[in-house]
Amino acid sequence: MLEKSRHKTAVIVGTLSQVPNYPKKLKIYLNNASPYWQAVYWDKGKTHRRSLKTTDKRTAYERAKEFYEYIILKKYSHPNHLAHYQIKAKEDFVLAPELRFKKIAADWLLRRASKWTANHTRQVELRLTNNVLKYVADKNIQRITRKDLLELLQRMEERGAYGLARRVLNDCKQIWQYAMVIV
Repeated sequence: MLEKSRHKTAVIVGTLSQVPNYPKKLKIYLNNASPYWQAVYWDKGKTHRRSLKTTDKRTAYERAKEFYEYIILKKYSHPNHLAHYQIKAKEDFVLAPELRFKKIAADWLLRRASKWTANHTRQVELRLTNNVLKYVADKNIQRITRKDLLELLQRMEERGAYGLARRVLNDCKQIWQYAMVIV
């Protein structure tokens, strides 16, 4: 019988190895198509692959760890997550633009100020500073939930400032719309 030829990119039997002290989903292997070690990571139905550009297994383990950290950094670019896992950004990986609520709100206010009077601009700035920025200024705008916003509005309503709560909600909607355009 004729032996069926093996696919070039299939894993060479016996070379598939789990990276020590890392999730089981992160593995390195060799294949017939390349002399270099390859890294593979499976996450929620998606497969991430990369050539590690080395023939040394120890170096392959180190580069596979960097590959894994790159994937995690890309997936969870929230500063708290990065600090918790002590992951440092690589120079070749560009983080998303500054997404702190305070910066985006300041940019939005600067753009809108040209259309408003100086008095109205000051009122909006004070409204945001006193009621929103105290609580969520340094938070990533993508991580601010509806629950967080609802708590801010409820604080204002508890003081009886229903009109203020309505205006703050309107300002926040405009800031989020602006953030969707620039991000």
